[in-house]
Amino acid sequence: MTRPIIFTADSVIAILEGRKTQTRRLVRPPKKHFTPVRCPHPAGSIRWVKEPWQAPVYPNIKPSEVPERTKIIYKADGELWKSWRTPLFMCEWMSRLKVRIISVETDKVQNISVNDVLAEGVKILDKDEFFNPVDKFASLWNKINGNDSWLDNPTVWIYTLEVVE
Repeated sequence: MTRPIIFTADSVIAILEGRKTQTRRLVRPPKKHFTPVRCPHPAGSIRWVKEPWQAPVYPNIKPSEVPERTKIIYKADGELWKSWRTPLFMCEWMSRLKVRIISVETDKVQNISVNDVLAEGVKILDKDEFFNPVDKFASLWNKINGNDSWLDNPTVWIYTLEVVE
């Protein structure tokens, strides 16, 4: 059984469009002192993608009780639905996407370059409110990881990835 990796709907769109080839994740310190930090997604591993989803026929039952082969819809596809289920409890059979981790590095999140921002799948528009692509990434980082998390400048895993299926 492979392990999952969670993405937002916008990130899944960027992956499917071929724009997102990197993702940054917080390096979480071990719970016990003197325990080495282990990379949760080592290079070469394949991960199934968890994303916002819904089972229209079974909108209110536990994900684990949704029968296999039930039609699943995904927020990233632009489907209109009143509420989306969190990716946290998505079952592996519901996933439509797998990614291979090609390489792993660590760095401080604020060391991201403009090219890295683009590899993160961030769209830079001519009429964008952000003049600096890194500022746009910082705004997205705060949205996902909490206000002022960018200012903390945490150490992150930098995963380069490719779609497997």
